[in-house]
Amino acid sequence: MAVIDQLHRLESVGLVRLAQSQPELEYLFRHALVQDAAYQSLLRREQRDLHRSVGELLERAHAERPEVVALVLARHFSEAGDEPRALKYFALAADDAARRYANDEAIMHYSRAIELARRAGPERAAELCGLYLRRGRAQELSARDREALAGYEQLEALGRERGDRAMELAALVARTTLYASAREMRDPERVQALSAQALGLARALGDRASEIEILRDLMHDARERSQFQEAARYGEQSMALARELGLREALGYTLNDLSLTYMMLGQLARAQTVRQEAAALWRELGNQPMLSENLSYAAITDVITGKLEAALAGAGEARQISRAIGNWWGEAISLMPAAMAGLRLGNIADALTAMNESIRLAEQAGLAPPQVQMRADLAMVQSEMGMIQSAGEMAQLALAKAEESFPIYRLYALAALAHVYLLKGQLAEAAALVEKGIPDLEREDLFPMSRLALVITAVELGLAQGDYGRALFFIEMTLPMMRGMGIRYDLPVVLLLKAQALAGLGQPAEARAAADEARAEAEATQARWNLQSILEWMSAQEQAAGNAREARALRQQAREIAAYIAAHAGASGLRESYLALPRVRALFAPEEGDAA
Repeated sequence: MAVIDQLHRLESVGLVRLAQSQPELEYLFRHALVQDAAYQSLLRREQRDLHRSVGELLERAHAERPEVVALVLARHFSEAGDEPRALKYFALAADDAARRYANDEAIMHYSRAIELARRAGPERAAELCGLYLRRGRAQELSARDREALAGYEQLEALGRERGDRAMELAALVARTTLYASAREMRDPERVQALSAQALGLARALGDRASEIEILRDLMHDARERSQFQEAARYGEQSMALARELGLREALGYTLNDLSLTYMMLGQLARAQTVRQEAAALWRELGNQPMLSENLSYAAITDVITGKLEAALAGAGEARQISRAIGNWWGEAISLMPAAMAGLRLGNIADALTAMNESIRLAEQAGLAPPQVQMRADLAMVQSEMGMIQSAGEMAQLALAKAEESFPIYRLYALAALAHVYLLKGQLAEAAALVEKGIPDLEREDLFPMSRLALVITAVELGLAQGDYGRALFFIEMTLPMMRGMGIRYDLPVVLLLKAQALAGLGQPAEARAAADEARAEAEATQARWNLQSILEWMSAQEQAAGNAREARALRQQAREIAAYIAAHAGASGLRESYLALPRVRALFAPEEGDAA
């Protein structure tokens, strides 16, 4: 009986119904159980033939864009027993899911493809290796690092079993990268041992491309150990080799990591140069996770060099990309420069939202830096806005996390906690924390922003103790470093502290010059958060000198900024605590000559 006659018969008894007649005849089963029964009535050979026929029909129909139906094709050819074509389309479906950042879907399809590739002959070894590595990358992006490691170990064992040294090398490099970069699996000793093993094997095989990755892993490991000069040497070797071989994606990865290394060294101009080159590569190659990371670190550099609006724009694009692809790690990092820039601009509510969200995402992703810096910054904001108790608790959390997981930012957290004690008037406690950190100021491997934070608190302590000479000593030690590196973040603060130290030493002209420079710097970078304090202090100095008109004008400008900060403090109780601060109440108190 012809198929069409069978369909008419099934339709007449209500088992199927006509869905459409044009452009192609299409019937639907009335119930899934009917469809299943009809399918099971076929012989296994007939089932395979049917799947093969449907698969080949779809394959021809979608020859130009097979990825659209790759998973359907994979299943049909799998049921048909055509494992080579099933492998092809499971891999294609996995790659398509990975491009869409549907990582869980990609992992599932890669796993199915790996099963099929393992049953294939040694001629599919390179394909099998690539599938393991791409699945591992999807697992890493989904914070499933231990699953990725298990896959790499399986691949390495398979390489040894087959005598496939290239496969073994690929797995070794992947394992090294994971131990060098995955926060919860950091193992410097393993990195060193695996790197030596991988380098020896790469050189024996003449695999120079793998050397690029190994050198990059060594750079990352050295940076995690705060050996920034060593890290830069490895990074520059990796960069030179990638350029020599013309491997653009490998070059992009190295440039991204090298830019962060240069930033840690305080070489901000070099960091920005290599980062911009990497950004162009990521846009060209369409690599969204790496572009997001690149933009975030560029935004951090923009904050440090005083380009606050540019930092907000870059951080915003980075966050948009990370959210679209479900990358918690990338989103947590992107929120850091957004918070730093928002705070300096006086947009307190926006900054606090970014800080809290960065901390939350960083906890989910197992990422330490935001958990330290954002908590320390949050403590600083809360203390300056009058919420001293919560500020102290937040600073303690920052310090505990730094000592546990992020030692290069330990001084940053120490400074935040000491600052809270200063504002509470507990000078002895603040001094103990500062003294605890001062020996580390001489370390060459210390991140400049961490050093700067402690110096500022040490200066504040010196001023509070009336030790103006010591305060000025720290300032003069720090200013050349800031100017040499192009650091403008907190430069207005340091210049104001210099003015206060000079005034305490009885040098009013020099103090006025430093205050003028602090004001100009804050205005140039739109740092309202700093400018208010500068104007307040300058107003008080003019009042003390008998310059009432100038004092009044400066006080009015400070009042306008305070009003802006209060209006942008949000509804968390911060606005009320800020307006209740004695120095802020004094700004808004009526004085002689004010309008009634």
